[in-house]
Amino acid sequence: MRWRSRYWLILILIGLQTCTITDEDTAPSTGLESDDATVADVYRLQNLEAIRITGHWRFQPTDSPQIRSDFTFARTDYDDSDWNIIRVPGSWHQYGYEHNGIAWYRTELILPERFQKFGLGLMFPYVDAGYAVYVNGHHIGDQGKISRDGRLVRGSSRAGYFEVPAHILHAGRNTLALRMHSYGIVGGFITPDLYAGPPTQVREIFLRHLIWHGAVGAMFLFFGLYHFMLFIARTGERHYLYFALYSAGVGLYVLAMNTVAGWVYDNNLFLHGLLHFALNSISVIFVLFIHTFYRVKTNRLLRYFAVATPVLMLFYVASLVSETGFSYYVKYGIPIVLLHILIAFGYGLYRTLGAARRRFYAARLTVVGFLLFGAAISFEIAGYLKFGDMAGYVEESFLVFVVLFMISMSVHFNHLHRSRERSVRKLAERMLRLSRARNEAERAERKYLHLFENSPDIIFSLDEEFKFLTVNRSVRDRLGFQVKQLIGLPFQDLIFVRDESSRFIKREVVKEKLLKARNEKRSVQFKVDLRTRMEQPREMLVRLSCVDLDDRFILFGTASSVPEDELLRYTRTESKHFVLDNNLNVAELISERITAPLFHLISGPEAAGARMGLREIIVNAIEHGNLNITADEKSKSLADSTYMRLFNERLRDPRYRNRKVIVDYELTTEYARYVVTDEGGGFEHSQVTGARIQDLNRENLLHGRGILITLQQFDRVNYNARGNQVELIRTFANAEPPDPNQDVVSATRL
Repeated sequence: MRWRSRYWLILILIGLQTCTITDEDTAPSTGLESDDATVADVYRLQNLEAIRITGHWRFQPTDSPQIRSDFTFARTDYDDSDWNIIRVPGSWHQYGYEHNGIAWYRTELILPERFQKFGLGLMFPYVDAGYAVYVNGHHIGDQGKISRDGRLVRGSSRAGYFEVPAHILHAGRNTLALRMHSYGIVGGFITPDLYAGPPTQVREIFLRHLIWHGAVGAMFLFFGLYHFMLFIARTGERHYLYFALYSAGVGLYVLAMNTVAGWVYDNNLFLHGLLHFALNSISVIFVLFIHTFYRVKTNRLLRYFAVATPVLMLFYVASLVSETGFSYYVKYGIPIVLLHILIAFGYGLYRTLGAARRRFYAARLTVVGFLLFGAAISFEIAGYLKFGDMAGYVEESFLVFVVLFMISMSVHFNHLHRSRERSVRKLAERMLRLSRARNEAERAERKYLHLFENSPDIIFSLDEEFKFLTVNRSVRDRLGFQVKQLIGLPFQDLIFVRDESSRFIKREVVKEKLLKARNEKRSVQFKVDLRTRMEQPREMLVRLSCVDLDDRFILFGTASSVPEDELLRYTRTESKHFVLDNNLNVAELISERITAPLFHLISGPEAAGARMGLREIIVNAIEHGNLNITADEKSKSLADSTYMRLFNERLRDPRYRNRKVIVDYELTTEYARYVVTDEGGGFEHSQVTGARIQDLNRENLLHGRGILITLQQFDRVNYNARGNQVELIRTFANAEPPDPNQDVVSATRL
């Protein structure tokens, strides 16, 4: 709260100073005899106090040769009752006079006798473009130089102070007349600071007018320079640059409008150029400042100002070479420029209120400055457009506005500084937590790496195309491969296949599992024979899970040894009866389950061969038996990679989809017996069972090699006459196979 008290104290002091200056600078116009706009005003000076002599004067836009010779219009006895009434201050073109050249103004001053002792002081502000002052027909002085024949010899843009000798004045009515020459069609009083009174008071007002407006203009230029230096130090914050340009523009306007610039270089063209350049530029610069300070995106209004401002500047420059062009600029260009200023300030107030609602702390102070300056400039423009008197408070209100904006930017900077300090503290805390988390992550990574590399299971990851991304060193112990040999290798290429007839099926079955894990985002597990570096099978249990990494999916998996059922080593006899659907995965599972006891009764390679042979028989029962896929159809579809489509079509066929495969299994201490029966039409098995594997290779009978391999793995293979049932018998050491006439129940069922 301490900074708020300090800033409000500054604002109160500025307000008191502004009020003091304004009260001194604006003596009350108590001397008006009439307030009727159709009657010329008469100004009564009392108590030796200076008064404003703004109001309604008589006006005559002419200068005949006779008048030039004796200056009739300046004489006290001249009858001006038929003259026009015009409001002062104001330019005569605003009141519809399309006149360029000489014009006369007259008004009456009623003075007490005491003025015959002290004399009279007169102050005239910014007047375009030159004039001569007459009191009671006597020439008092000039600002600029007008020849007797009405030519403007030299213009002047300075404010004027004149002292009327006491002997010229009368007790009572006195005539004040001015002979003026216009600048283009612009002529007359522009600013409202017209005073008459005791010379000492009017001279004090005149000097205070110059000093005050010069100081205000210099302060604006200083504010502009100060913020430009801030921009040099912080080039990323462009609102400093735009506020610097805006302050400088208003400073130039103040110096030009109050004729202070004329004391540096007294030239009407220079003064007009300075004034119109400032008026044209401040609106677009102010909108740019609002956009950068409140971080508003470029919109149509800003684009309009960016185009309209250069166009109006070119319009003004072009009007300087033509009197007609200048008259058009005065009529249409200046009102548009003033309208731009009002729009810019209205837009700035709108954005400021919006920022205040969004808790933009600096905007709250600025609202007061907007209201003060907006009201002052609105009254000034309204006075110029004949909707009232020019209040003359633009400089003071803008000073408050600028100071408020400077305080707002200071508050904003202070807020940002505190926010940055909080952010730095939070960042430091987060960095500390991040450092701790990183240390924890590094320790966890080392632990994970240790677990990953030293796990007895094969741990791996696959990309979306099922190629190895990573794999641990256990693959070397389990399968004999180096890690770099598997990176980029498709997982299906690691599947062991003994012959070409089962390669496609095994890969498709595994691919189905991989697709299920990837597409359904589900964890899957399955048993599969992986090939070793020596091209030997190794049965592994594979577990897969899918992880979404935003831009892609990765399959993480493990391959471990198939857990052994501890009860199998104690199993001596058992029998099972299975009824299977036409499912290749089930064929895999059944063959694994009912051949598992063999690994405790015979050697591992022999048991693996028996398992592979039984699996081939069950697969043949599904494919060729139940689904009636012929050898030629299978060979062709395998060659065309359309086997799975053919398989699925047969599964949907009403003729085949309800068929079953029956598997009977019997285990004794002497042998293991398997009977596989399908519901198909059977086949001529003699051409396969009586052939040699070399002949099958030569004849490319892929479907027959599986049966022949089965014959080599079992001690006895018996087909029924129809060819849709096969009995497989594997004896153990020194045991005789059972009598083939003692067939299983399934054989009698067909």
